[in-house]
Amino acid sequence: MKDQSNDIIDPIYSAVWHLLMLVFVSRLMDREVKNGGIEATSREGIWALIQGNTAISESIVMTACRLDDDGKNDWSFRLAQKKMNGLIKDQGRIKRINLLIKQYRAAINEIKVSWRNERISHRSTEATAPIPFNPSDFLKLAVQIADELRGSEMSYTLSLGKYEKHDLRKELGV
Repeated sequence: MKDQSNDIIDPIYSAVWHLLMLVFVSRLMDREVKNGGIEATSREGIWALIQGNTAISESIVMTACRLDDDGKNDWSFRLAQKKMNGLIKDQGRIKRINLLIKQYRAAINEIKVSWRNERISHRSTEATAPIPFNPSDFLKLAVQIADELRGSEMSYTLSLGKYEKHDLRKELGV
């Protein structure tokens, strides 16, 4: 018989991996600019960096917010938790998942309103400047929730070739 939990966890794992990768790319771009690896000396170079950083920031926000969706058919932490409730026998683990999801929701609420609701998904005429955010605040929670749903620590490795392997958990401190 096929393990039902994989059908539930795999979309969550993919979304968390994507979120980690986006944050990694954003930090990599910042590091490369500081080291002179990305050309930021021309108007075009500066413009391209601003556009790239904006797109990455918006993608981080959208991916993080999707994980908090509450639609009954939207792959999110809450849907996964509901589907896993019947499969998880350990009540302590269920309580930990619920607490982590509540903490995650609180951690992204401000960027959900300031970025997604007022700037990305909708263009509010009353929008204020988006708040700066540190993805580390919700990134660690996202990884912890995915681990608890799986019941073990998951690996998030970015492989760019034989020698370029990045343990995203380690490199991002999650």
